[in-house]
Amino acid sequence: PIPYRRITDSEYGNVALLLEADQHLPDSVPLTITFRVRRAELGATLPVDTGIAFARTRRRLLAPDALIPIDGEIAELALRVVKGETTDRDKAKAIYDYILGAMRYDKSGTGWGRGDAVFACDEHRGNCTDIHSLLIGMARATGIPARFVMGFPVPRGEDEGSIEGYHCWADLYLEGIGWIPIDASEAIKYRDMAGYYFGKLDPNRVAFTVGRDIKLGEDGDAPRVNYFIYPIVQVDGREHTDVVRQITFRALRRVADAGSTN
Repeated sequence: PIPYRRITDSEYGNVALLLEADQHLPDSVPLTITFRVRRAELGATLPVDTGIAFARTRRRLLAPDALIPIDGEIAELALRVVKGETTDRDKAKAIYDYILGAMRYDKSGTGWGRGDAVFACDEHRGNCTDIHSLLIGMARATGIPARFVMGFPVPRGEDEGSIEGYHCWADLYLEGIGWIPIDASEAIKYRDMAGYYFGKLDPNRVAFTVGRDIKLGEDGDAPRVNYFIYPIVQVDGREHTDVVRQITFRALRRVADAGSTN
């Protein structure tokens, strides 16, 4: 019911729909967006572009974000953890093992959920955003490009239902190997899968956006968002929080070889 257009952020390539209305709106405005996706297990992947574009991407993914510093205590911890390791893979594995040993998946109290690497470092707890922010900060501090990936989990073995919240993970770029996916928070919850989640992802998820401090909109003064997964609504230039979200899924067919559904 509202005119919209596609926008792309220039830094990460995320695509979004921008809806703008200058007329009077009813009290309730229903909006529906549907995706048809194919899911499969993911392992290491090579960059699509290894030229100038990738060099620019690599520089960005070695830089800090607002809540992911790569100096101070994060750098000191990272350098201590990877001491003696010589390859990118061994450094990444050392960081991953540290995260699994030091962190708890714990959403009690306050402070968690912002993807605050310093909070995670100090408190040794958090949700997937906090855990992977610390992992990404440590990786970048040791010279390994790392990116933050946000999406939704699809319940294993179910053909339809609701999805209560987001899930995130990390990709690390290792020279000679490519991008390897890492899901440290799932490995913390399911210790028997720790070896699997360093370098592979199960198909029970859908990735939606990449990056932090994402700039949405073409306006040079457009604000940056910490991470982007839920709709952002503004009325008269101010954030509007009275938004009801419902995220559902339905399998179109089952894929036997992936042990999952489409």
